[in-house]
Amino acid sequence: MRKDRIIRIEIKDAGMKSLVDTTSTPPMPDIRLAMKAGELEGWHSQRYGHPVTRLSFLAPEEDMTVVRQWLEGGVEVSRLPSTTLTRSFTEAVHAALTDFRQAALRSNMITAPLRAGWCLRTKEGRRLAPQRLTLLSPNAKAPDLALRQHKIYDNGATATVEIMGDAMRLMASAPKIEDPSLYSEIAAVDIIATRQADTFDENGTASGFSTETVGTETLRVARYARYTESEVRATALALDDFRVIASIPMAEITAGMGWTEITIPEGTLANWQKLPKPTDNARPESGSAGQEVSIISAETSPLSLGLPEEEKCVRGVTLRGMFPREGTSIELWGSHHRENWHRIASAKGAHIAGLCGVRYRWLKVRINTKLRAGDFLEALTFTVA
Repeated sequence: MRKDRIIRIEIKDAGMKSLVDTTSTPPMPDIRLAMKAGELEGWHSQRYGHPVTRLSFLAPEEDMTVVRQWLEGGVEVSRLPSTTLTRSFTEAVHAALTDFRQAALRSNMITAPLRAGWCLRTKEGRRLAPQRLTLLSPNAKAPDLALRQHKIYDNGATATVEIMGDAMRLMASAPKIEDPSLYSEIAAVDIIATRQADTFDENGTASGFSTETVGTETLRVARYARYTESEVRATALALDDFRVIASIPMAEITAGMGWTEITIPEGTLANWQKLPKPTDNARPESGSAGQEVSIISAETSPLSLGLPEEEKCVRGVTLRGMFPREGTSIELWGSHHRENWHRIASAKGAHIAGLCGVRYRWLKVRINTKLRAGDFLEALTFTVA
């Protein structure tokens, strides 16, 4: 009786090549994004409906008639504001706009148009293609700064202005999924967004107040170099550097959720540029205590096991190395002439055993597994009759 032989093929000699990921992609759930106005802490006013702030600026004595005309209206003055007044007023306006935006970002609120969407993230940390990339516009352009109160001094003034724009919170909704098993390999939905579009020219100048109609009111409104609504929209639509800003567990999505505020980790939007991109791998949902995991899907080249002219009956195959046995699967394929291939057997884990029957001249093995930091694939061993 012929004794079985053990033939070992080192992985480095097996001609391994990656396979196209044939894992079926689950259907995309119907997740929608929207915004709602929120109260920005420290900026809210009981008296007015929008956030308020102060503009404090200095002016030379000869410019005080210009300052009074800006704040009180009435008779036009013939002289233009000095460079000193223009610079001081511009700095005050730009500081107010920037402070408002930065305060909103620190509170994870949105004040200017941006693009947003979402993507599914697998338990292994791989993000699938982004979905529902849409333009969200809390305010179509930079806000009006409406004069509400003022106080004039000998060398300048302080004006209380209402920022006629909203700070918004990001919301999401999704209908209940009837078959949650379709998403058994999905850990979460990652919310992605670009930075917010610029709405005013930081190199432009501000030039006092003028009377304008805002909604149903006639107000004194600060004049500054704002971009038009169409310019802001065009800028926002061109943004394509998306970052992951939040995650929703897949269990919440499958259970269904009405319009719900998305929980964004504290300080996220204020540090947008440091956030991961959708193309970056995330940490796995479970497994090796949070270690990074590489997904391996590959097959060997056709193997003759050193006997190219002899038909071989393989009794078993074992994958050797250091890797998690759970989540690993292997397949053994055979061919007579390397043209038509037939799957002989498959198994979950690193070992196929108990084979008998058809003999083949050529063999190959397909491997699916995960490698943590420090793991490796070493060799394949074949038990051959």
